[in-house]
Amino acid sequence: MSRAGADDGGPGCPVRGREVQGWRDRQKQTSKGRTMAKGIYVSATTPGSGKSLVALGLADTLHRHADRIGFFKPVVTGPSAADDPMVALMKSRFALEDERCRGGLTFQEVRSLLAEGNREEIDSRCVEIFADISRHCDVVIVEGTDLTGQDAAVEFDLNARLANNLAAPVVAVVGAKGRTVAEAAAAVEVARKELSAEKCALLAILVNRADPDLVDAIAAEVKVGASGRPVYVLPELEQIARPTTGEVATALGVRQIAGRPDMERDVKDIKVAAMNVGNFLNVLDEAPW
Repeated sequence: MSRAGADDGGPGCPVRGREVQGWRDRQKQTSKGRTMAKGIYVSATTPGSGKSLVALGLADTLHRHADRIGFFKPVVTGPSAADDPMVALMKSRFALEDERCRGGLTFQEVRSLLAEGNREEIDSRCVEIFADISRHCDVVIVEGTDLTGQDAAVEFDLNARLANNLAAPVVAVVGAKGRTVAEAAAAVEVARKELSAEKCALLAILVNRADPDLVDAIAAEVKVGASGRPVYVLPELEQIARPTTGEVATALGVRQIAGRPDMERDVKDIKVAAMNVGNFLNVLDEAPW
């Protein structure tokens, strides 16, 4: 990991509604003249950034230094908050009770409320859930949306609003996979300006999934911001991105009929078996064991 220049931050913007503003006032605590927030909002600024892995790593680090961590995902992609895989992973990995690890609204609910122009409802419901979680925690990791839908700009605005309404500083995650040095540095600059325009309080920027050979070059190319916020560049780790044979089997609903029982091997390549078995065996690669 390389650290680049500093970054721009800003104070939280005014929010809508007495309930939300009241939470922000209660959320802030003063320590030696400094305002401290209880939540940290992990927000993607580009699709495919690896945001969830960053949130998991942040939780692991905080778990070592805080007595009680919590996790909140304001918008879940599945049919219900209880079925969200990231919520389930956080619960099992860190032994979090339901009161400290929850999802919020479904993506379909958020779409409907946005279509109705009812953003206040999204704000108030997320603030209520976050407030409940925070009562049982020292720090709460909040994971934003993935920006993978057709309305990425709307999702970015939603993440910025929620971060402000929860009085949570933002860890912005910029995806560098497939980007050149100049493109990655430009993406950092765009994220910096957009978050500043939304008046989000920025904690740090992580340039994630960078080509390992370009990490130092990207760090050197990123311009220094005005407020001293750090920018870190993380390399792409292929072994993390690869699914296991067991995960592929589960996703496809297939069962093993022969071979070794170990289903935790990483899938490094894909062969399309559009031929009979005799011919297909000839295109298989020899296993390293």
